[in-house]
Amino acid sequence: MESYAEAVRPWHDFFLLGGEASATLVGLLFVAMSVASGFFNDERRYLGARVFFSPSLVLFACVLFAALIAVVPTPRWRVIGVLIGGEGCFGVVYAGFVWRNMVRAGFTARLDLEDTLYYVFLPAVCHLVVVAAGILFLRRSDAGCDVLAAAIGLLLAIGIRNAWDMTVWTITHSPPKLTSAANQALSTAPSAGLPEPPPAPPSSDPRPAG
Repeated sequence: MESYAEAVRPWHDFFLLGGEASATLVGLLFVAMSVASGFFNDERRYLGARVFFSPSLVLFACVLFAALIAVVPTPRWRVIGVLIGGEGCFGVVYAGFVWRNMVRAGFTARLDLEDTLYYVFLPAVCHLVVVAAGILFLRRSDAGCDVLAAAIGLLLAIGIRNAWDMTVWTITHSPPKLTSAANQALSTAPSAGLPEPPPAPPSSDPRPAG
């Protein structure tokens, strides 16, 4: 029977690419949170950020760790099986915590079916698939690589969808007073001692104004 290192060789580049993609998306998610940090000053909005942004971060982190485990240079199936299975169990348990936090925050009554599926149930199913991959590795089956690759692709797709959903929601629900305050600051800039802009040069357009 071939070793794990031999079985994972055809999938090596795929797992590397999945890990690189997840690491990049984690960085972009931190940038998005930093840009929108002023929006989460309110306690209720901060709670919403923890309930909805954190699962996306954990999804990308799970993909990253799964990809790192998959490319560990070891011939032992048992080591990979235990690590992958444990990572999948963590994801299932975390999905339960996400649902509990949503219930405690009172978000479940206002969530539609699509958000409930993408933030809780579909990630839980994907993590169960990761657990199944770990079991296949423990049984020394190279089909575990196929199952793990499918789970990684699905988790990446769900995480990207959720991150985009939260970004759009943050933009569309930004408080309008921020915009009005910025406009007021710009309108009072000359009175604050700042130099006024020079007058515009006369127009060279020969067409009549009317």
